[in-house]
Amino acid sequence: MVSMLAKLGVTSDRVFRGSTSNGPIWVVVGRRALCILAGRPLAVGCEPAAKARTNGVTLGIVYHPAEVGTDSRRRFILYGIVPDSHASVQVRVGSRIRKIPVTGNAYSVKSRVPVLKVP
Repeated sequence: MVSMLAKLGVTSDRVFRGSTSNGPIWVVVGRRALCILAGRPLAVGCEPAAKARTNGVTLGIVYHPAEVGTDSRRRFILYGIVPDSHASVQVRVGSRIRKIPVTGNAYSVKSRVPVLKVP
């Protein structure tokens, strides 16, 4: 992770931790990009800084447990950060549209069917 942060021109004082209903996220502020890191193992989603300041950043993760004897159904988790003006976001969960609350500029939703942020 350190080399990725260095490429973005990020110092340790430009990494912030947040929380969502599906676990912690880290927000990385670089000169050219804004990124979120979340999940286990850690996944990364980035957007150019100018676009992120207007639209935020979204990261989708698909978990497919492969261990025998476990619930092997896939799980879809969508993490995101948005500008201050957003109190909620709309996401498509399967064929339904849901309104997800934003807390501290962050949100997440988990489902057994695909999840997409609605623009």
